[in-house]
Amino acid sequence: MQQKSRIVVTLFVWCVVCILLFTAPFALAQDDVNAQGEVQLSVASFGIGGLARDGDWTGIQVQVLDTGSAARDLILRLAIRDEDGDETQYDRVIATNPGALQSYWLYSWIPFQGSQLDFTLKAYIAVDTGNAQVGEFQIYNPQIQAPSIALAGVIGPNQLGLNQYGISKNGMDSMPFGHELIRTSPGLKIENLPDRWQGLMSLDNLVWASAESASTSPARLSPEKARAIWRSVVCGDTSIADLVAEHQDSRSARRCESRVIPIVAH
Repeated sequence: MQQKSRIVVTLFVWCVVCILLFTAPFALAQDDVNAQGEVQLSVASFGIGGLARDGDWTGIQVQVLDTGSAARDLILRLAIRDEDGDETQYDRVIATNPGALQSYWLYSWIPFQGSQLDFTLKAYIAVDTGNAQVGEFQIYNPQIQAPSIALAGVIGPNQLGLNQYGISKNGMDSMPFGHELIRTSPGLKIENLPDRWQGLMSLDNLVWASAESASTSPARLSPEKARAIWRSVVCGDTSIADLVAEHQDSRSARRCESRVIPIVAH
């Protein structure tokens, strides 16, 4: 009888050990998710192709992964505290697709001396009764250029020699008796372009160097992205250099260009 009791106790202990061994990794994984928040945030690009400038608007391409069980509306919020200590919050409401990595653009004004600041990105549940935070991501040391430096985005893999205009001497922000420095971001694709004109304001030039693939063809622009480029050009913030239209069918090229380049009558 005692031997049978010992066998029962031993089996019970082994069952408890097995349960702990199998459930511990899941518990640790759950704790890790809870530590990061239900919504995991990251920044794919601070500025178009990593180009941002002090004292100017910029777009931040945010990646969102909702680990919840159901779709919901979230508020993406970027809080920026300027040199006077005043905090400005920039929001965008999004709809999540649980388990799928999604990309959204968030737009903000970068204060002067913004390169010395840290930026906090947060996600909240969009409800009328109060916003509960479900995610947070700290952005450290983004690459922000000085106000005197020009920025140029290049669509396509070729820099076309524009990078030579960014060579400085003795760390100066301009060439002696010459032009301002130009920082370029080659290799841009349609997916790297923002869907609001504020994200293009920091670009002085947008060079369309290639349209050989679907990822760089103007025909693949969404209406929102085409409208953003059009308005940025109209407002005088960005100029477009189209170097591919002459190699394409003229009618097709004009149709694509008309979506993004305004016609100006002199």
